[in-house]
Amino acid sequence: MPQPVGLEGGFDPRSDVFNRLLKNRVVMLGSDVNDDIANQLCAQLLYLEGEDPNADI
Repeated sequence: MPQPVGLEGGFDPRSDVFNRLLKNRVVMLGSDVNDDIANQLCAQLLYLEGEDPNADI
């Protein structure tokens, strides 16, 4: 699930973009799929399905 990523001394603004996309029911894949990425994508899809089963993703 997207979440704020801490940088030394601050907040990474890129994580805010991914959080906003998820809030708008947009799931983004920006790298090759491995086990960790697949698990994150499945978790995001399940989260969005649980939030509103009738809305498009």
